[in-house]
This record gives sequence, structure tokens and C-alpha cells, in this order.
Amino acid sequence: MGWSFENENTIGKQHPYYAMGPRARITSEPLVDYFEEYFDSPVLSLEQVLIEHDTVAENELYFAVDGHWTAEAHEIIGRSLSVYLENDSRSPTE
Repeated sequence: MGWSFENENTIGKQHPYYAMGPRARITSEPLVDYFEEYFDSPVLSLEQVLIEHDTVAENELYFAVDGHWTAEAHEIIGRSLSVYLENDSRSPTE
């Protein structure tokens, strides 16, 4: 969800169920770090991928109400995953 960014999912964060301010930010990076350590393998942080493309525009990468990715975010993530997988030299059996 768009909780990793202050300027994304601005309406959904304020829903009474969550009661977060519009500028609240919850990151998934500790989970990425845990997976890298637990699996002893690199993990592509989609949060970092989107941070590199985020602008000051509100709700550009996540929908304002439900926090799902927009078409632009899907395109950015798809391109990044393609590059990541093409550059991954590990075999599937490793």
C-alpha cells in the first residue's frame, strides 16, 4: 500500500479504520532486510524502486483512497523487475 510515501494514499490513510494522518509513513524496509538475511539472498525492494521515481505530485504512484498501485507504478515496477531478473546471474537451483 502507499504508506511508504507521505504524498501517496492520502485519503485511505485517514480512514477511521487506520486513523493515520495524511503525511504518515510506514516503511517495509525492515522486512526487506529480514528477508535478505534470513534467505541469504538479495531482495529487490519495490519501495526503493518507487522512491527513485516518486515526485512531489500527490497520489501519482498509489491511488488516493485504497493505496493500490497506479498504472504508472505497475509500469515502473515491471521495468525494474525485468532488469533485476535479467541481471541476476544466480541459477534457479542455487
